[in-house]
Amino acid sequence: MNKRLQDLLSQLDWFFSIKNFNRTLTLEKKDEERENGTVGAEIFYDDEYQNIELSIYPIFFKKKLETQRKILLHEFIHTLTIPSRDQALDLLNGKLVTKKSILEENERLTSKIENLLDLLLTNQGTFIKDAYKDYMKDKSKKEKKKAKKK
Repeated sequence: MNKRLQDLLSQLDWFFSIKNFNRTLTLEKKDEERENGTVGAEIFYDDEYQNIELSIYPIFFKKKLETQRKILLHEFIHTLTIPSRDQALDLLNGKLVTKKSILEENERLTSKIENLLDLLLTNQGTFIKDAYKDYMKDKSKKEKKKAKKK
């Protein structure tokens, strides 16, 4: 895995308040068959046990850097939305979901989004803005020399 990807993933972990989660990263050997093989990455999120599994598929690396970064941002946003999706699926599957639990989950999600936007709007989240921008930068001289030696 390249440094550019490691740096962005590390900053996304901090930004989405999941730095202390147990994160497993898998660079898959073949593309996912769903959606005509266009799935660049996929995240599985378990808030209760604080586990995250991020899978990156080969097609991800064939995309432009801008698209790669948006794919990763999209997957990390799922860490916010998965709990509310799970509630809806529980309800659909006949499991008890109470009005109180729906309101609590909505409040949790709203609070997380509020904190993320506050960081960005008050310029306190410069680390994530820099990391997001740096993902687009050309390789460093050191990385270029390593690539030439290979």
